[in-house]
Amino acid sequence: MRERGKARAPAAFVDDEELSGDEQYARRGQARMMRSAEEAGDQDEFDHIAQVNDYGEAKEDLHIWLQKKEVIQYVHKSFNSFLRSFQVKGVHTYEHRIQDMCRMNKQSFEVNFTDLASKQPNLAIWLAEEPVHMLPILNSVAAELVQEIFPDYNDLHSEIFVRINELPVEDKVRELRQVHLNALIKFRGVVTKRTQVFPQYSQMYFRCQCGDLKGPICDTDPMNAKASLA
Repeated sequence: MRERGKARAPAAFVDDEELSGDEQYARRGQARMMRSAEEAGDQDEFDHIAQVNDYGEAKEDLHIWLQKKEVIQYVHKSFNSFLRSFQVKGVHTYEHRIQDMCRMNKQSFEVNFTDLASKQPNLAIWLAEEPVHMLPILNSVAAELVQEIFPDYNDLHSEIFVRINELPVEDKVRELRQVHLNALIKFRGVVTKRTQVFPQYSQMYFRCQCGDLKGPICDTDPMNAKASLA
């Protein structure tokens, strides 16, 4: 019989083999995650990509450049290496944050902008300027890493989100201008009124009066989804 009051590990952690206790899961996750960054991919290939993807030599805008396949691959490998290897006083910071997230069945964890800037300054700059294109890549890396550590966690959350904090510059609300549009910014304010959180569509089905069912259609805009049926 399980001792009353003892914390039970999340069900998503349990594999086919019989395990018990958070410490055993943590040790297993640490063994899987804390392999060197070189083992996560071919280091020679990584160095080659890093040399190729020098935005200083690019002629197009950053948001276009970040959509190139080789650039996405470079960002993916760089962030993967950062999450695996970043340490403070010998402690793997993001190993613990990811395991804490999974232990509490959450879907996101925080990454300090200053940590990223200290190890991967290019990624930090691109993230600040083009978060719309950078965050999905970071999220995919985080999801793959969680899947590697806890293969069953995908049954609980199909997506993992990276939350950025500790931006070094804080803007004032009244000083926000057009240049801040689509950029990653930090400001302080007081919420005076709020509405409820409305769900956003991800998949839609349409049923005709004749009984015919169309779908699923993956789109966040119902009007676009209906237009695709025409």
